[in-house]
Amino acid sequence: MTIRESLLAISPYPIPTDFLDSVGEGIGVELDNEIEDVEARDIYRAKARVYYFLATTPNISEGGVSISFNARDKELFLAMARKFADLAGEDGLIPGVAYGYKGENI
Repeated sequence: MTIRESLLAISPYPIPTDFLDSVGEGIGVELDNEIEDVEARDIYRAKARVYYFLATTPNISEGGVSISFNARDKELFLAMARKFADLAGEDGLIPGVAYGYKGENI
C-alpha cells in the first residue's frame, strides 16, 4: 500500500489530490512510495495533516450523496491530528486553544 492510498483510506470524505500533493511536498516525501519504504515519522506527519484537514472540512452533499461530520467527529479528528503530530515530534503543528493571563499586565 502506498502512503497516498493509506491517507485516502482514513475517511470516505473526498480529499483533494492537490492537498495530498502539498502534504507530500511539505514533508519531503513522495506519497506514491510504499509505506514500508518510508520512516514512520513521515507517515505520522502526513496523517496529522490529513486528520487536521478532516477536522476543518465542511459537510458536503452532491448528487444525492452527502458526507457530514458532527462536532464529536471533528473533535476526534483533531485529537488524532494532535496524536500523530506528537508522535512525529512536531509540537505546535496543530493549532490548539491558547491560554493566557488577561489583566493589567498584558
